[in-house]
Amino acid sequence: MGDHGDAAPETDCLLVRSGLREDSVVDIVQQWTAERPDTPVVVLAGSAEEELIGDVLSVGTAEWLPRGLAETAPGVLGERLREIVERERAQTSAREIFDNIGGVAILHDPDTGEMLHANETLCELLGQDRAETESMEIGEFTADIPGYDHEWITRVVSSVTEQDEEIEIEWPLQTAADGVRWTEARLRTVHVGGREVVLTTSVDITERRREERKYQQVFDNVNDVITVHDPWKERIVDVNQTMTELTGYNRATLLEMGLGGLSVSDAGSGPGTLYDRQRRVAATGEAQTVEWTIETAAGEQRRLETKLTPATIAGEDRVLALSRDVTARTEYERRLEQERDRRSILFENNPDPVVRVRFEEDDEPIIREINPAFETVFGFAADEVVGASVEEMLVPEDEHADFDRFRRQAASGDRVNATAPRQTASGTREFLFNVIHFDAGRGESGVADAYVWYTDVTERKRREKMVRSLHESTEAVQTAETEQAVYEAVADAITEVLDLTAPACWRATDDGRNCPGRA
Repeated sequence: MGDHGDAAPETDCLLVRSGLREDSVVDIVQQWTAERPDTPVVVLAGSAEEELIGDVLSVGTAEWLPRGLAETAPGVLGERLREIVERERAQTSAREIFDNIGGVAILHDPDTGEMLHANETLCELLGQDRAETESMEIGEFTADIPGYDHEWITRVVSSVTEQDEEIEIEWPLQTAADGVRWTEARLRTVHVGGREVVLTTSVDITERRREERKYQQVFDNVNDVITVHDPWKERIVDVNQTMTELTGYNRATLLEMGLGGLSVSDAGSGPGTLYDRQRRVAATGEAQTVEWTIETAAGEQRRLETKLTPATIAGEDRVLALSRDVTARTEYERRLEQERDRRSILFENNPDPVVRVRFEEDDEPIIREINPAFETVFGFAADEVVGASVEEMLVPEDEHADFDRFRRQAASGDRVNATAPRQTASGTREFLFNVIHFDAGRGESGVADAYVWYTDVTERKRREKMVRSLHESTEAVQTAETEQAVYEAVADAITEVLDLTAPACWRATDDGRNCPGRA
């Protein structure tokens, strides 16, 4: 039997030989293991001492060996003691490593889920000593949260031996002080002392989970479309609720579709181009804004203005795409461009005068813009007429009644095409005018703004009047019954057609002389 007094620091093990009183051997083992738990005790006992062997093993003896080895095979005894010391040292080192793991570490029986060993971190988390902790069942400190209970964690532990790879789970623990703490746990099989057990290691992710929940709440409740991308593996890893509502697809479907299934491959917004842009953003750290066209479940194309921003989410490099649906704006811009084209043709480059008016209070057409031809023909500069009413600036006094009728027709949205006198800087002239409505804006009355296109027909009207007068004069000359009537008809024609005053007529005589006629 070894000396059990004050053991030297270099003591490898305590060798106790039976033959003493039985309670003395048990007492020695108990006292030694209490004082030196990391130094093994080996008892030499006879094979007939079954009760003693059971007692010493139960109080901490590392192993027992046949007592006769000391006399019959001391070399074998020495080799066995060396193996026991090395094994115990290895187990002690393993326990030290186990206890120094930063997170929670537990060894489980794979069949029952029983906790075989728990490290100090778990003990501190539960606010109990090691003996109390290891006496608990794992379901006792699993937080009572729907989907997480004793049966669930037992089932997970027992399934580990059936897996080729480790299992990763989120495991809520009920602690003594802080309530529920969420851990990210990895479970795998290991062999300890020749026995297959389940090792669970976990780290506290409570704070990270809280931040992720805040992020998720913002993520799902903003009005903009948000998608999260892995630019290197070219896949969508997350989408927010706004994206599902816009596209009509659920989250799982969108993740499965990826950019390839969702994007319309027009110039600059196909999936290949978008991932090129995303990789550039991830590599440089500089945000970019791109146009992205997608197709919804209903087959509708939507145009998105997308800002690509580098981000780190759950420790992974990602590209965050914040998109705004600009389909309506794009369509408006397209129509506005068409309107600009129309304006260029109908307004700025038109050789005829054109006025843009807006129907304001009491449906009064107010001049908002004039084209260059208006200034030339009417003789009014823009600063003289813009802001004034059409009636005030352009309608002669004796034309107000007709103008009021035209105004009501135009204000109601009807197209107006008519001829009327209009006032210019140089006097009254005759114009053919057309009122053309367009959709670029609406006045208070709800009627669209309008273009008024004027064509000066003064000269045409004068020529038409001249032709009519000429026909009338010719007919008057042909139907005159006396020479004097002919003179008067010719004089009237000269005055009317040629706009001459004091006309005179000469009659040719038979002898070639011209005699004045009487008019």
